Amino acid sequence: MSLQAILEAIRASGNAQLAAVEQETAAEAETLRLQALREAQQVQAEARARALQPAARERARIVRRAQLETLSALGREREALIDAALAEARRRLADIRNNPAYPQLLRRLVQEALDVLVQSLDRAEQAQLEADPRDRELLGQILQEMDLSLKLSFSADCWGGVIARSSNVNIVVFNTVESRLERATPVLRRWLGAHFTAGIEEASRPSTTMATPA
Repeated sequence: MSLQAILEAIRASGNAQLAAVEQETAAEAETLRLQALREAQQVQAEARARALQPAARERARIVRRAQLETLSALGREREALIDAALAEARRRLADIRNNPAYPQLLRRLVQEALDVLVQSLDRAEQAQLEADPRDRELLGQILQEMDLSLKLSFSADCWGGVIARSSNVNIVVFNTVESRLERATPVLRRWLGAHFTAGIEEASRPSTTMATPA
């Protein structure tokens, strides 16, 4: 082999090795670049997360406060509605004597009061009734229809109804319109609360009705 051929062979071999080294170096450089990029992205994501944490906590606090304020407002609205409904009930009951159904109501209140009282009376005791002076005539008619002769007094000041007592005054049964409303008020408040809560929640829901194109 001539010297020229030997030199060409050496040069070709060197070029091949150089190309391999360059290719390997380029591959390693790309690997390092991608790794550095991933690490930079991770660092950036962690920094963003740390930066957003206070904002997320503040957002959650604001949302929670808004929810509590909404619940409080709904509670106040519900209580206002309940109070208004009970006030209207008291207004109407205070005028119950002008209702055509009052005679029948008074008769029932008398019967209920006597039924409760008689269960606790001794044989020697007698029932007596106290009523409002405005019910004097009507109460007399009712007792006559019931064929009852009882001691009556008219010193009460009430919307209607009676107070039944034993002759020794040890047993007293309040069956006035006011006392009935007072006993019923806790139950009425619970019922009205549930009723108004359902109504408020229904009214606060967004409407799902879609407008019909003209």
